[in-house]
Amino acid sequence: MNQRLLNGWLDTFYGYGHWSAPTWFVGMEEGGGRFEERLHAWQKLARPGQNPPHLAPDLRDFCMAIELRDWHDGPHPKIQPTWGKLIRFLLATRGTPANEDLDRIRDYQAKRWGTRDGETCLIELLPLPSQRASSWDYSKYSWIHRCLASRKEYEACLAPGRCAFIASKLAHRAHAPKLVVFYGLSYVCYWQQITEGTMQPMDLPSQNKLWLGRRGGTLFCALKHPTCRGACNGYFEEAAEFVGRRLLS
Repeated sequence: MNQRLLNGWLDTFYGYGHWSAPTWFVGMEEGGGRFEERLHAWQKLARPGQNPPHLAPDLRDFCMAIELRDWHDGPHPKIQPTWGKLIRFLLATRGTPANEDLDRIRDYQAKRWGTRDGETCLIELLPLPSQRASSWDYSKYSWIHRCLASRKEYEACLAPGRCAFIASKLAHRAHAPKLVVFYGLSYVCYWQQITEGTMQPMDLPSQNKLWLGRRGGTLFCALKHPTCRGACNGYFEEAAEFVGRRLLS
């Protein structure tokens, strides 16, 4: 493992797309593995004499670089479980729900999700991909960075500074998203740090929960994680209708 490259990833990598996108999606961390392949693909994005960027400009290109082709390649790519429900939510906020038309979700995922010229910025609070929150595969790298000894130490070490960095991007006049969607209600403490306590819990008509707040021209919402229990398509469509009305107000 390259010590400089790993430290650079921990300090610098935040996700995909571009900060000026009108819609941001913020999750806790990526799923999946192939970490060393990700590191090397990210390193190749660096200009001579510079560090790689905070955001990989294009999710599709990045996935292709690490030979992860299922979500973008071919005439009928698979719908990634987390992205698919977030895309369903995004389309429904515009009053054009996908309903049973999975090809609309599939097409958006393959061609527009987290792209260099698209309308979404995909941000991860924590930089290391993980199969599940209960697992920790990085203690073997604690010789490089002491915070990697355990998940608890890693989160405590990195989350506060990364919350502050994302908040600073929101405060920058060049980055003024209309909508910021946080997903994972068990991480509301971090989402509130980023939004400076702007959001409040609310009940949908079905009694499902979401958090909502506004600051200036930006609407914030926090939703269930798409893969958690009870996070069905209906929840995201109902939440989208609720949020969409407030985007228009």
